Amino acid sequence: MSILEQIKKDQIASRLNKDSLKSSLLTTVIGEIERTDKSKQSDEHILSVIKKMIKDIDTTVQYK
Repeated sequence: MSILEQIKKDQIASRLNKDSLKSSLLTTVIGEIERTDKSKQSDEHILSVIKKMIKDIDTTVQYK
């Protein structure tokens, strides 16, 4: 199972468990991943997208 498939599975589970924060976060991650070309959606690319999102969040928190 690829990382994207696992993220989608976790998103569905979080919606069923009514965990809105986790569901919202995973929806955002999926959206960022799917903005890229389908041929570039390897596990390595997905991890780089997630790392970039974490870095952006850290930067935002530092400036507040």
